[in-house]
Amino acid sequence: MKYAITGPRGAINRIVDDEPQHAQHYAEITDEQAETVNTGEGRFFVIDNQLKPQQEVFAEFQWDNEAGAWGPKPPPASIPMHKFRGQFILDGHNPNDIPALLNQETDLTTKLLNLNEWEAAETVYRNHAMVEAIGPHFGYNTPEKLDDFFRRAQNYKHPGVQG
Repeated sequence: MKYAITGPRGAINRIVDDEPQHAQHYAEITDEQAETVNTGEGRFFVIDNQLKPQQEVFAEFQWDNEAGAWGPKPPPASIPMHKFRGQFILDGHNPNDIPALLNQETDLTTKLLNLNEWEAAETVYRNHAMVEAIGPHFGYNTPEKLDDFFRRAQNYKHPGVQG
């Protein structure tokens, strides 16, 4: 075992063989993790006892000053419809099931507005009432699961498209 001496936010400053006696922040890491840090490019962090490269930390987390800890970045407020559909399919769902679900609405005016709005949408908004209503039908039954879906959808790239 080795020890990663870190800053207060988990950034690794150096690795030592013996448990630090005077370091304020440190974490125990495996020999393999120490090798990754020593041979890898860029900085590494220890967050929740997991080794993470800096680019992953900055892409997925934000520092919460109140909590004094890293937490997930907030989900995007909106995503393009093509990214929504792509991630929805990757999650094992059929986007064609959504109009049928919206069609179950009992109020005819609401039903028509929802269907017309959905079929014309180029953007899907995280806090839209339709998203909140249909999410649980597809397993996104908590705000955290819906937020996670929007984060993943934001990063969705069509498998056949480069870049």
